[in-house]
Amino acid sequence: MADGRFIRFASGGLFGAGVGTALAILFAPQSGDVLRRRVNERLKLAQLAGIEAQAETEAAIIARYRAKMGNESALTDFEAKTNATRTEQIRRLTAVPAPMIEPSGSTGVV
Repeated sequence: MADGRFIRFASGGLFGAGVGTALAILFAPQSGDVLRRRVNERLKLAQLAGIEAQAETEAAIIARYRAKMGNESALTDFEAKTNATRTEQIRRLTAVPAPMIEPSGSTGVV
């Protein structure tokens, strides 16, 4: 009895996902390439916001730890390492991909 209910539930979920996907494709305000680019841009912005929020939280925790320990130089190695990691993450996220260049003599026809 429970198996039949699960199968009906799962098939209803798959049907709903299929209908939703079809409607999204039909009513998408942009072409696939434009939509994909905009989604990727939003994803990058969300990732950058996450990195920024993490940096602010880590700075606050380190400041509280230093105040509690009475040692302003506590966790400097950890702080330097996380700053370097964060800088690399931001660099990777904001790097502009190299343009695709066709080999010389190519007609561009496949």
